[in-house]
Amino acid sequence: MNISLFCPRYLHAGGGSVLYTRRVAEELVKRGHVVTVVTDRPLESPKYPESAPAGATLRLLERDPRPEHAARRRLSLGNRRGFYRIARRLFASGKQQLLAAGPWCPELTEARHFRDTDVFILVNSGSTAFGEALRHALAWRSGKIRAAIPLFHPKEEFAAFPHHDVVHLQVDWVGTLSDYERAFLIARGWPEEVIDTLGAGSDACPAPAPDFRARHGIPADAPLVLFLGRKIFNKGLPHVLAAMDTLWDQRPDARLVIMGFSHNPPEWLDGYLAQSRHPARERVVNLDDVPEAERESALAACDLLAAPSVSDSFGIVYLDAWRHAKPVIACRDTCCETIIADGRTGLLVPFGDVPAIAAAITSLVNNPDHARALGAAGREEWLAHHQWSQVTDRLEAGLKKIAEAKKIPWH
Repeated sequence: MNISLFCPRYLHAGGGSVLYTRRVAEELVKRGHVVTVVTDRPLESPKYPESAPAGATLRLLERDPRPEHAARRRLSLGNRRGFYRIARRLFASGKQQLLAAGPWCPELTEARHFRDTDVFILVNSGSTAFGEALRHALAWRSGKIRAAIPLFHPKEEFAAFPHHDVVHLQVDWVGTLSDYERAFLIARGWPEEVIDTLGAGSDACPAPAPDFRARHGIPADAPLVLFLGRKIFNKGLPHVLAAMDTLWDQRPDARLVIMGFSHNPPEWLDGYLAQSRHPARERVVNLDDVPEAERESALAACDLLAAPSVSDSFGIVYLDAWRHAKPVIACRDTCCETIIADGRTGLLVPFGDVPAIAAAITSLVNNPDHARALGAAGREEWLAHHQWSQVTDRLEAGLKKIAEAKKIPWH
């Protein structure tokens, strides 16, 4: 089949949507499909440059920033919270009255650009204008397969905006990353029969950089807790920092490694470190964006991954830890609840519950046999269900189901 994956900002950000698009595209190519990744052309040098997936074509659409800029000028959008609040009102009727979230790519609505495409898949529909333009482009293409992989963060406000219903209820099939996300959409009234759970995958990466502990001054026998993810409140970083005080009461030699993109100035993290009753700055290794080899090195060196986040559609970092047979701490009442078996493949805690997070961290440090058992079970779960080839099997099955229903030949 000729498949086009539409991923807004593919060249702008190195988050989960880019990884998901790239790996699914590469797996589809292996199966003989002709794959094109369609995205918007950066207005500036991309922060996370990405090449086309192996064997696929990368197609850049010209981005028209004027609607977004006009919206910001008219509404005096000074901060993100204000932007979301106003955007929610704009979309309350289910119609996009003002394009307030780019990119807007006029080429999306031109039929000549996608005449040969058999399957349209919108990945990461959080971009309002991109999704809305694609909705208009797909509205009349009844002889094509129209699908979406929303990558919603169900616990975040933006996932509940009504305009998503307008975009996605016109596609033939929706793939979610977890049963939790699927239940979230069904509760909103999306048809259950066209929603399937795909899951996500994690790859064995190149050899880790050697001697992580030695390079960062961490004693070989010191407990090492790893936080991996964007350094924002919703990822649970402040709560992990506060919980470390309990571990430091028992093990002053313990270390916390924080690794990921920082959305905030240094003062944001310094404020939380200053609240510790221990010399936290001496016991925290703070690393921003790092090469894959360094990331793998941290995963190999740590004793556990503590990432009690509510800002995820899946949380591939948990799979990354499982690859290294490391135990994980995540949040209950999130997508993790349907991925991680509490007490068997990891530990689940309420979001923001510092005592519970502290108890989970100290229990894993003080009971290494239990920690190893959780890590080993997690690795088995990764091997059994979370390979990218298995994710693509489920994707193809969903698309074939729609092709059969629409009497479209699958080839």
